[in-house]
Amino acid sequence: MREYADVLLPMNCFSETSGTFVNCEGRWQSFAAVSRAPAGSRPGWKVLRVLGNLLELEGFDQTSSQQVRDSLSRLIGDVTVNNTHSGEFVGYLESGGGLQRIDYLPMYAVDNMVRRATALQKTPDADVASVSLNPADASRLGLSDGDKAVVLQGDEDADMDVVVTDSIAEGSALISQAIETTLELGAPFGSVQIKKAS
Repeated sequence: MREYADVLLPMNCFSETSGTFVNCEGRWQSFAAVSRAPAGSRPGWKVLRVLGNLLELEGFDQTSSQQVRDSLSRLIGDVTVNNTHSGEFVGYLESGGGLQRIDYLPMYAVDNMVRRATALQKTPDADVASVSLNPADASRLGLSDGDKAVVLQGDEDADMDVVVTDSIAEGSALISQAIETTLELGAPFGSVQIKKAS
């Protein structure tokens, strides 16, 4: 980054700062830092506060994450959960006779800490570079459990191991996101074509 960046603003990762999350139930959950940040890095809210001060903007006077939380709480009031449908339906299913991609976020690809944890990346739970298919789809495509397959999505493709399982609905393919193998495939949904690797 030093080769192309004019300014570097080193921020702590989430475990090195106090803060607050608002969960899916609308509950505010505050936490303390669990580890000390490396020298020279700062929590994200502090970096933004200093930038606000340098630009002489209003509303950047907080000196703790608790003050940031309290300021935000006063601005938005009570957080209410509303999962009712609004707006127009957007259909993501694509034509083309392929399988519908179902994606998931693997537990050891969630954040920068676990992605960079060498020991975690060597566990079986981190080995997720595979495409899971229903037995009927696998049979129709001439694929068996353990085969190598090419997954095509749009103009991109990825080589993956095949897992055949009854837990996947017919007409769909379970493919993880946020891993090196699938990054080039693009959107975590849509029609995919799968064929046996030559």
